[in-house]
Amino acid sequence: MIPVAFLLSLCYTDARSKVDEGRQRKSEFLPQCKDQMSENETSEFAVKDSRASQNDAAEAVEKTATAPEDDLSDLPDPAFLFSIAALRMSPVTLARTLLAVFDAKAWQAMGLTADPMTQEVVKDLPAAQLSIDSVQFFLDKVEPTFTEEERRDARRRLNDLRVNYLNKVREP
Repeated sequence: MIPVAFLLSLCYTDARSKVDEGRQRKSEFLPQCKDQMSENETSEFAVKDSRASQNDAAEAVEKTATAPEDDLSDLPDPAFLFSIAALRMSPVTLARTLLAVFDAKAWQAMGLTADPMTQEVVKDLPAAQLSIDSVQFFLDKVEPTFTEEERRDARRRLNDLRVNYLNKVREP
């Protein structure tokens, strides 16, 4: 079983690399265009999209000119990707997947692992408790479908979460 968080991070990484490739091609193409302009032409030029009004085109140019380099608005929303994937899963597969997602979120919320998107470590113990409770809930629901080895591994992971949560609560 591949955790959905891992799949979503792959989708994010793939989309991010495509955005970066597009920016690279744009940065390589523009100087070539400027070099090809004749001496008599001015270096200022405007691109007009005949499919949109002049106001729309001006707004699009302005947004492009002022957009930060790390603008990720063109990437798909991970929650949307997950909901689409969830619609194609059986209930048991979805519960197993959510078990892995909440397991990873519990570690993040305890501040023991970094967020894969931001690389920041944030400690949020109420969120960690909710995630651990969710792991317990989903484990109770899907445990009958596990082999003995999977059952032992899942119980060990849940106990590890609980022990680490108690350690974090007791920290000053």
